[in-house]
Amino acid sequence: MMAECPEDKDVLDMANEELIRAMEEEKRLQNLLLKSLLPKDDADERDYILEVGAGTGGEEASLFAMDIFKMRERFSQKNDWKFEAVDIMESDLKGYKIPNFQFSLTGS
Repeated sequence: MMAECPEDKDVLDMANEELIRAMEEEKRLQNLLLKSLLPKDDADERDYILEVGAGTGGEEASLFAMDIFKMRERFSQKNDWKFEAVDIMESDLKGYKIPNFQFSLTGS
């Protein structure tokens, strides 16, 4: 059995750092590719307000609206977008009847 030497740990640390840099570069290149494939639109850089209404689905629909709200919030955080809840009306089961939220795609 080979004894572990300090050089092995150094090489492993360098490889891990290089892997992290490569993964970040891959993400950057994927975003660049996606932007180059999609046609440019004037509205791409504008902020927007999204309203998700529970409608006539009752309490289940309000829970679903809350799930949609939380998904968009996490998606915004992941992409470094500003996310702001404008107006939220809760249902009896703590779901959202009419959540309104605003996104700023230019970052936080």
